[in-house]
Amino acid sequence: FAFGCGTGSGNDNGSSVESSSSVSSEEIASSEITDESGEEESSEEESNSSTESVESEHVCITEGEWVSNSTGHWLVCDCGKKVQYGSHYCNDKKCEEQPTCDACNTAYGKAPGHSYGELSEGDAGKAYYCKCGDYLTNADLVDFVLPVESGKDPVVLQLSDTQLTNSTNAETYCYRYVRDIVQQTNPDLIIITGDVVYGRFDPDGYILKDVIKFMDSLNIPWAPVFGNHDNESLKGVDWQCDRLEEAKNCLFKQGDLTGNGNYSIGLERDGELIRVFYMMDSNGCGKPMCDSNGVQTKPVEGTNVVQTSEGFGADQVNWFTNSVKEIHALDADVKISMAYHIQSTIFSTAFQKYDEYNGMTSSSNILYDPLNLDTLETADDTDFGYLGRAMKGGWYNASLSINKLKELGVDSIFVGHEHCNSVSIVYEGIRFQYGQKSSQYDRYNSTKDGEFFGGYINDHPSGSTALMGGTVIPVSAEDGSIGTGYICYYGDPFGTESGGEEVKPVEVNGVPVTDPQSGITLTAEAFNETINAYKVVATTQGKVFIDPALVANKTTLTFTVYVEEEIGDSAFLIRLKPDQGFTNLTQDGKHILYQYSSSVSDNRRVVVGAWKTFSVDISAFGTSCTEFSFIVFAGQTIWLRDITIV
Repeated sequence: FAFGCGTGSGNDNGSSVESSSSVSSEEIASSEITDESGEEESSEEESNSSTESVESEHVCITEGEWVSNSTGHWLVCDCGKKVQYGSHYCNDKKCEEQPTCDACNTAYGKAPGHSYGELSEGDAGKAYYCKCGDYLTNADLVDFVLPVESGKDPVVLQLSDTQLTNSTNAETYCYRYVRDIVQQTNPDLIIITGDVVYGRFDPDGYILKDVIKFMDSLNIPWAPVFGNHDNESLKGVDWQCDRLEEAKNCLFKQGDLTGNGNYSIGLERDGELIRVFYMMDSNGCGKPMCDSNGVQTKPVEGTNVVQTSEGFGADQVNWFTNSVKEIHALDADVKISMAYHIQSTIFSTAFQKYDEYNGMTSSSNILYDPLNLDTLETADDTDFGYLGRAMKGGWYNASLSINKLKELGVDSIFVGHEHCNSVSIVYEGIRFQYGQKSSQYDRYNSTKDGEFFGGYINDHPSGSTALMGGTVIPVSAEDGSIGTGYICYYGDPFGTESGGEEVKPVEVNGVPVTDPQSGITLTAEAFNETINAYKVVATTQGKVFIDPALVANKTTLTFTVYVEEEIGDSAFLIRLKPDQGFTNLTQDGKHILYQYSSSVSDNRRVVVGAWKTFSVDISAFGTSCTEFSFIVFAGQTIWLRDITIV
């Protein structure tokens, strides 16, 4: 179990290193300890057995038996001498392994001649020294060292399932939410627990590059793990991992274990390692490297190894457990967190802490009764969030059972995957937490009149407010412990800032748009920080209306529109009754048809992903208009603003 000595240069990723946690040197029970220079040190302690000569650099050991005394465990060499290092079993219990120096085969900080102190040659921080001159730093223990401000309680922000399917509406569906939450929480680290992009809709990798550009623009270290949809992209996981590793503020390492992206991040306060986040790939991609129809094609470049079954490979578990043991052999007080995408089934065990949790139906992935810990009177003070959907899938590994995790000192696990779950529960001393969904892509939760609604965008009732945000993970600067966090929402979805009263609706400049038909969702929303607009989402073709009386004796209608993505040939129509006045723009004289094609005139051509203003002559209607509507085609999402009639 040799752990390579440092030379003051840290690890390969260039992470900054300041210092490590304090470990006292121990005198071993011996009458004689000889170092490489031939100098001798001596100490006397009472032993369970007779006092014997011990050499810490003893190299002739082949096989021997372990014995114990008051100072620890010792290996008896064939020659009769004792040496203390390595790991072994004693009374059927494995003694903790310790990082050892390759030069002298003794454990850092735990054997004669090893110490804990300042780095030499003016380097900042501290290290675990071996008497041969080599040392071990925090950067040797974790992949990334993240120093946090002295005296400040670090804040970690968990985002989850941003799951972008295109870049044209990313600002509306995701970026504005994330930007606002980051501004509210000012985190020291952002972790994203999987499904950063919906890979099958990103065959060329443009969406991932756009997400990376956005996240890097926040100027905060961010660390993603792969979900079950990220690696569906035809670009392949090797290409995706390269882009993440190249990003300026992204902490990511593909590694060579099962999956893609197994690495560790150490929070370091005043040079002391206080908490380590183990970021791991929970695998489970059903159709890696496929197009939007699920047809698989192996990318030309790279090996692109993807494990389709859910859960960790044996090598991932071994890496995790051995790494934790290495760290705890030097400092048992370092706190341990895990972050991955697909939850293990021990989450369901944790939910059963509450009698109100009554499992799931057999026919669908919904609970009989959703569990809202924020309103549940019997909820513990440590718990919060909403459990609105039963677990889809889940995996189990006996090496990572709750008891095994407790033995390793794991006190928190952060996952995503279940978009309609944001619950955080402490069970058996471990926090089990689903991160709050951070975008409106795919399924999410909304609220209206105090009720929760989950599902796709068309499953939410008109007038409901999307629940978007992230989950705050507070870390103590004093000892690295995690406190009770909270969900930070975009806006004020529950009206808390107005004393519980209904929040004032968003106001859109221009003529009011009202009364959508069935199949149409109409909301007034903030398009970005400076623009409010009407958002019209069409499940099936339908209309939204403007009061026809406003047209009487008017000559010109103008409006500004934004279309999120090109679907079909046409985006929407304008319809005025009676049928007159539009003969110069349409064939039937009844509608003005707005299309994407470059073959149509500019005054009817829609530009995807950009605002465009249109103008229409309505002078022919005089006082006779009986209907004025926008007809939106199925599948379309359009935004309307600055509607004027003069």
